[in-house]
Amino acid sequence: DGEPPNNNTAENDSKECIPQSEKNDAKERPKPKLTASTPITKYMWDDDGNGNNMAKIHIDSLPIISSTNTMTWESAGISREQVEVRFIGENNDGLYVSVVTMEGKRYHLHVPKMYGEAESVKCIVKKHKLL
Repeated sequence: DGEPPNNNTAENDSKECIPQSEKNDAKERPKPKLTASTPITKYMWDDDGNGNNMAKIHIDSLPIISSTNTMTWESAGISREQVEVRFIGENNDGLYVSVVTMEGKRYHLHVPKMYGEAESVKCIVKKHKLL
C-alpha cells in the first residue's frame, strides 16, 4: 500500500553485530538457572568478650524450603568450596554468608550491621557445623 519500506538500518545492523560462531555458542550453552536463596535463621553467636575482636557464628542446620523443619549440617554434606563469607557495607560492618548445596539450593545469612569491629572473616567447614 502507501507505507514506505522498513529501512531501519540500526535494526538491520544489530542483527549483524554478533558473529555466527558466537550465536552458535550462545545456543549451545545452557543458561544458569537462577534460584531464590533461603535465609538461614537458626544460628548462634559466640563472643567470648575478651576484647580480642573475635566472634564466631555457629550454623549447624539449614532450613528445609517451605517447611519449619531443618536438615542437619552433616546431612547437607557441605564442603568449603560451597561456602562464601564476606564483609558487606560501606565500612565492612556487615556480614554475608552464602551456602550452595550440590543440588543447587541456595541459603544465606545476612547480618546488615555487626555490633563491633572486625578485621577479617573466615569460615571453617566441619562435619557437624559451619564456623
